[in-house]
Amino acid sequence: MNVTNETVCEPAAPAPGDEADTTPPRAWFALGVLLAVTLLTLLGRQMLSLLAPAIAADLRLSDRNLGVTLGIGFAGASLLCAYPIAWLADRYDRRIMLGACILVWATGALVCGYADGMWQLFGATALIGIAEAGLGPVVLAVIPDLFTGRRRLTANLVFYMAGLLGASVVYIIGGALASGVEGAKIAMPVGSSSTAAWRLAFAIVGCSAPLLIALLACVRMDRRQPVALQRLGSPLLTHLAVQRRPVVLIVGAFLLFMLASSGALIWIPTASTRLFGASPLANGVGVGVGLALGTLAGTGLTSMLLKRTLLAASEPVSVIAVRLAWRAALPALPALFALQFISRAAGGFILFVIFMASSAAVGSLLPTVLQDMVPSAMRARFLAIWTIAAGIVGGIAPALIGAVSSLLGNTPQALLSAITWTALPAWSMMVILFYAAERPVLRLRAAVTSAEAGW
Repeated sequence: MNVTNETVCEPAAPAPGDEADTTPPRAWFALGVLLAVTLLTLLGRQMLSLLAPAIAADLRLSDRNLGVTLGIGFAGASLLCAYPIAWLADRYDRRIMLGACILVWATGALVCGYADGMWQLFGATALIGIAEAGLGPVVLAVIPDLFTGRRRLTANLVFYMAGLLGASVVYIIGGALASGVEGAKIAMPVGSSSTAAWRLAFAIVGCSAPLLIALLACVRMDRRQPVALQRLGSPLLTHLAVQRRPVVLIVGAFLLFMLASSGALIWIPTASTRLFGASPLANGVGVGVGLALGTLAGTGLTSMLLKRTLLAASEPVSVIAVRLAWRAALPALPALFALQFISRAAGGFILFVIFMASSAAVGSLLPTVLQDMVPSAMRARFLAIWTIAAGIVGGIAPALIGAVSSLLGNTPQALLSAITWTALPAWSMMVILFYAAERPVLRLRAAVTSAEAGW
């Protein structure tokens, strides 16, 4: 059977101009569409967070009911539906699955706008969670269908950086949309002007689905899955068992990355308030600016190193990405250690930026490495498993830091020590696993290439 999926054998040391000719402009257009879909669907979740007080007041929800609705409704649906959606995406046209996720997301946003009680809102948030659970793995599975070889690494880097920066912009847009609708109600017809602003905001967001689907319809993907694989699927668990050493090393390293980065990011604003009396506004600005600076520094440095490395190397891009990941992680080690000793806000901000720069550098390499770990016909399912595992670890991380802080005495300094001594061992072990994974990943890529060549 001829191989019709992504060509996974990367060329050895191509000339600088050769690679540009292999990626048509429509691939970059498609990447822009995928980014727009990702950010706009993220807007639904951000608006739920921003408008929660107004929603709770209108629907007379207690904090407990609101927490169950926005927490379990969203996360539960995500965990349950990520793998089935990915299973379908590995068998059918992935654009169709993306379009279906957009429709489910838009339905959830519209139902939010019409919800009259807790259970209707619970169902609406579950629909938004289902859509996001499907979009994440499928989008990452589509990128290798558009970009081959080393251009894929660049595309993943661009997508990651734009996604992080865009997420902060989306948060601002969500707040502006909610307040803008409130101000515009006086100019609306009588029936609309009596409707709560949060309901109108969700209705406006939900009505964007036709535009997203129209853009998605313009995306062309030349690489298709073999028909037999679409119907029969592939033995994912068998592949993971045979390649268990590189899988354990890489997945373990990235889960430790999630444990360290997500826990620290959630608790650092609280530590800032307890130590320096920072207001929510000051925390928001500080974290936002620090996140933006760290993202730009980390992804910029990674991009520079990639350019220099790719021109001289003949190894698969996933091996190069693993090597860069452990090196990019090193600056965060002294920053995490020093965090427990800070006494000034400026010092804490500098350490936060250093940590976020390392985190952004490692995180930007994550998609490329994970995409290369399985043959293309298994990719969406594998990424769905990763999404579920990362979500669980991301939820455990803040609870673990909180528990350590309580054991140390619940003081501001105890919280800093808890962040350090939870994140630092995880980060150190991550570096060791990445270093140990270089040779196994090289053998894994050879096995994946051989498997796809036999289709």
